Amino acid sequence: MKRVFAAAAVLTLLSMPLASAEDLPPFRADPPEAADFSGLKLKTADGTPVKLADFSGKVLLLNLASTWCVPCYAEIPALNRLFDAYHGKGLAVVTVLVHDGGAVKAKKFAEKTGARFPVLIEDDTGVMSQLGLSELPVSYILDKDGKAVAKVSGAVAWDSPEVFAYFDGWLQR
Repeated sequence: MKRVFAAAAVLTLLSMPLASAEDLPPFRADPPEAADFSGLKLKTADGTPVKLADFSGKVLLLNLASTWCVPCYAEIPALNRLFDAYHGKGLAVVTVLVHDGGAVKAKKFAEKTGARFPVLIEDDTGVMSQLGLSELPVSYILDKDGKAVAKVSGAVAWDSPEVFAYFDGWLQR
């Protein structure tokens, strides 16, 4: 009986349409609690190593997500619109899949969501426990020097006027 219920719950979640920006909570950036990404090892789906230093000189939206996280899927369309608006203007958007098991899942996530920005894989560095996180999605905003300046918990409307104004301010610094 439990398996039938679990299967029904999963099917229900999978059949739900992705949320639109209007369905997502408003943007709220909190100060990060001692966010240290120095040990974070990332790679692309094809195995190419990526370092946060590769984004030096840009403001970075580091979005931590997972393929089993429904809200993580829901915010990708808004992240795409943010990426489109600021691509080439000094803002980098990256989603990092944590606890997710590799390239095949990362490729499927990128295809299913239509992510137009890099979807990277955490290389078993334990970023969730390192940062004391227990839920996803969580996003960090890093300044042009790579210092974490804000933490955003949960899915948000990344394409809202408030978010655009926030990033306009950081990009002008």
